Amino acid sequence: MMVATERLDRELRNRGFANTLLWSRGVDAGMFHPSRGGNCHIRGRFSLGRTGRCREEFAGVPRSGVAGDQARGGRRSGAELAVLFAGADVFAFPSRTDTFGLVILEALAAGTPMAAFPVAGPLDVIGKANPAVGALDEDLQAARLAALEIDRAECRRFAEQYPWESCARLFWTHLTPIGSLSLSALG
Repeated sequence: MMVATERLDRELRNRGFANTLLWSRGVDAGMFHPSRGGNCHIRGRFSLGRTGRCREEFAGVPRSGVAGDQARGGRRSGAELAVLFAGADVFAFPSRTDTFGLVILEALAAGTPMAAFPVAGPLDVIGKANPAVGALDEDLQAARLAALEIDRAECRRFAEQYPWESCARLFWTHLTPIGSLSLSALG
């Protein structure tokens, strides 16, 4: 079983699951790039948030800019989402339950710092970042304001450590032993 974070790996092992393999995620750093923001970046006027499966967790986030599956702004993806990330001052990630949050890497690759609760997922992705690329706080508005002080270039540098090529290579490495088994060995 492939898991996204060390925390999730420990949790599953503690619950009796064996044969877990770490498989981090990657980001398309060409698609999600600071240059995609063009002239739409207006400091202090725009923050981007995500709803998706965590709609009820979004209650405390100011809606100056919202994108996601169920947001009033409608679903955004691909190049359109990349432009929104690059143009935002902060990416507010309101989930308390996501195990990784790929959109965190997408925002960071676009040079946008993130604000989140100090929970699994955000802690696992940015909790070890030095210097900081996001602000974690139980008060999401406080995290959002703190994130405004973060160096956008540091966010980009951090995300560049997660290229899709490495992610795909690791996935393939994990599959290779499985592919070498004969069908009879699988029962």
